[in-house]
Amino acid sequence: MKPSLYSLLLMSGLVIVIFSCTQDMIDPSACNTSEVTYTDDVASIINGSCAVPGCHVGGQSPLLTDFASTAVGATGPEFLPRINHEEGFSAMPPAGMLEQCEIDIITAWIAAGTPE
Repeated sequence: MKPSLYSLLLMSGLVIVIFSCTQDMIDPSACNTSEVTYTDDVASIINGSCAVPGCHVGGQSPLLTDFASTAVGATGPEFLPRINHEEGFSAMPPAGMLEQCEIDIITAWIAAGTPE
């Protein structure tokens, strides 16, 4: 049985699709944790994942709405275990773990003394 033109085109298309689909791998060395500041690095993570409706805004303690309140909250003894989803601590954010690079950035920021 001779393959039809339609079959050849379909198979060719499938081969192209299969070989063009690759998972984007994030290079761990691409995560810059040097000279981390609240303004340049941490604020966007907090504003996108923590200071959202129903979480650390509008009276929720600790407030994470600006540099000062975030620096105080982040230096608490439960902050890093919570964002690392460690056993025995309430996981933050509750919707799912931050990206590892985001955790590394926050950890570096705290280790550097929470610079603004």
